[in-house]
Amino acid sequence: MPKRRLSNSEFMKKLISILFFLSLLHLNADEKVTATGRAATDRGSAKEIALTDALRDAVRQGAGVDLVSSTKVKDFIMEYDKVFTSSFGYVRDYKIISTETDKDGLLTVKIEATVGKGMPEAEASMALRQIVRQKGSPRLLIECNGSIEGIDESVPLISSQLKELALKYGIEVVNAGRAGKSAETRAKRDELNGDNKSAQFRRSGISSNSDFVITASVNGKFEGAESLYGVQTNKYSFGADLDATWTDSGEIIAQVAIPSVNINSSVSSKEQAARDCLMRIFEGKIPQSREKNALTLFSRIIAAWITELDMGAKIVLEFKTLDTKSFDKIVSSLNNIEGVTAVHPREVDPKHISTIEVESRLNATQLKDEVTKITGGKFKMDKLTKNYVQFEPGGKESIEEARVTASKTASRETESGQLPAVKTESRSNLSIWLMLGGVALFVFGIVTVALLFILLRKKK
Repeated sequence: MPKRRLSNSEFMKKLISILFFLSLLHLNADEKVTATGRAATDRGSAKEIALTDALRDAVRQGAGVDLVSSTKVKDFIMEYDKVFTSSFGYVRDYKIISTETDKDGLLTVKIEATVGKGMPEAEASMALRQIVRQKGSPRLLIECNGSIEGIDESVPLISSQLKELALKYGIEVVNAGRAGKSAETRAKRDELNGDNKSAQFRRSGISSNSDFVITASVNGKFEGAESLYGVQTNKYSFGADLDATWTDSGEIIAQVAIPSVNINSSVSSKEQAARDCLMRIFEGKIPQSREKNALTLFSRIIAAWITELDMGAKIVLEFKTLDTKSFDKIVSSLNNIEGVTAVHPREVDPKHISTIEVESRLNATQLKDEVTKITGGKFKMDKLTKNYVQFEPGGKESIEEARVTASKTASRETESGQLPAVKTESRSNLSIWLMLGGVALFVFGIVTVALLFILLRKKK
């Protein structure tokens, strides 16, 4: 049976359908781009701003979207967290190619990013959850104070609302009490195993159980029942101050002040109405907290966390009684180490404490090892955390450690048939005598063979 030929109209319909399908594939295709971001290092959040600027550039190249306009940001430097969060509505993944700080203090970050085309702009809350899924979550410790007049046990109520909101966005919240009990349980286990040093360390509180601390100071008052548009409501007034700090360094990375506001809730229970009002304030669902709220705080925390993961941490090096010449040598040498992006000399005091702040992709332990090499072992580590290393001059203990190391090295060399490296001069002289002895034996052998050859010829 002969095949029916398509009419011109049918052919055109099929062709248009195929072209439309291919255009959809093109629109949804991911695109790899190389993007650059910059920021002045005289700001505390320079790395976060530079990375955000690079992500903004990636979205502009890959998706054709200007995030500053779409997020209605008026001041990019002050509101970078909104752009940072929104960029993950488009950026599938990225990696840091290079970071560089020039002589004028301008930090430049170059990234390679995979950007989705044609993706509708994600809401800030959705984008925040997407970031946490991609990059993981920091550990938050939430501390609250204040009171709500008319509500008993108001501090636990305030704390529970912030914890609920953090968990809603997938952010890990640490229970300080339980963490302390876990540390005590591990310390007891260490003691049973005879490891008293580890037990003391766990009980000392040196090891952090969180990455950030959120401090919330909230004060409120129950203003009474009120009829609003024919609906019976409970009326409250609230004001709040929120801030977030790095646990180890105590550096404040974000502060949010929510002015006093009157707010009504149709929830009949006074306590539940207070919960409802607080949650709406924290989520930015009322005009007074729309621009700055708990979501602003979480976004800044996530931006700082991811920037540290990808670009390196800010680590404070502290030295006891470090002379000026050694201080300058450490600063100069650290600037030449691969993985160190910036070195900031903060204070030099040969009689007391000298401080150097380092931005580095090396962790605290690796940085400690580098400083030990630079100082030739003259300074030893006294205390170490994720973002802080304290050094003190090496005393008798460090000298004894050096002797033990040298002794072990010499012993290993002897066992392997080598002479100890410390006997450099003796070893050199012995080598010369051995060489001369070998030459003498060689000459003696040649002379002996020659004499035997002559004697044999005479006998013939």
